[in-house]
Amino acid sequence: MKAKKSVNFIQYYLISLIIVILIMASSFFIFPVKSATLMQDLWAFFTKKQLYPNVISIGRFSVKDPVGFLILLFAAAPSLSAIILKWIIEGRNGLKNLFSRFKPIGNLFDATDAKKIYIWIFSIYAIVSIAYILAGIALVGMEGMKSTFDVLGGNFLLIIITLIIGIFIDEGGLLEELGWRGFGLIYLVNKYKNPFVATILLGFFWWLWHIPRDIVGVLSTGFTLQFVSQQALFLILCMALSIVISYAVFKTGGSVIPAILIHGGTNVWSKALSSPLYQTIGIDFRTIFVILLAITILIMTKGKLGLEK
Repeated sequence: MKAKKSVNFIQYYLISLIIVILIMASSFFIFPVKSATLMQDLWAFFTKKQLYPNVISIGRFSVKDPVGFLILLFAAAPSLSAIILKWIIEGRNGLKNLFSRFKPIGNLFDATDAKKIYIWIFSIYAIVSIAYILAGIALVGMEGMKSTFDVLGGNFLLIIITLIIGIFIDEGGLLEELGWRGFGLIYLVNKYKNPFVATILLGFFWWLWHIPRDIVGVLSTGFTLQFVSQQALFLILCMALSIVISYAVFKTGGSVIPAILIHGGTNVWSKALSSPLYQTIGIDFRTIFVILLAITILIMTKGKLGLEK
């Protein structure tokens, strides 16, 4: 009897990279002029419309300039790779298994603390978001925070609504995580039988996957010490964020929903709330907070990240 074929991580990762490279290559060959100024045009659009990057705002830009849809396609590459390979190799059952990760509480691991995890995710997101706003007001005043408030909607009610919706619609969290945590993390945990090793490996490959995106800037500015230091810090962030996300995924039985929320929420802090503090102090508080949270989880779980069995 033949062994049942299944998707492996190398196949998955190579397809993710191929999708990204094809997207970038096709954009430069088919839309050479538009591609050269895409990011400048995108940020000009966000500034004019008082928006920050997410699925909806990038979609609005893409209606005006269709090459913008490539940004969303780029973000979706990890999930597209998982979907394609699951369909080709494992068929309908493979896809069903993959999409079952969207259940808020899965059954792959012990999920007795699932509800507590969701309470913690939303509580921490709210507390840190409020802290960003209060710290910004203390440092630059209400007038200095005007651009941040405008991006979030302008008035108190719209700011609250934007922050609540924002955790769900970040293009990174919403489009990437079915691949990274929905497939990649589960595969690596099953292969290595060690949640910490699986998480660190995935964090490294997650960082490496972003390199084609960042290499575009190197082509124009050159390979600098600043680029190296930025990439080193980003690698640490990817590792730390992977630890936090893995813990939440394991505690919710393998659900990808907490991964979407954590990835999306931390990106909201970075994209919409961090500018006044970063410009004033020059410190990336998101990275510091995520690292401290990851260290706390490692100590609390003795490196098991909540996965006891």
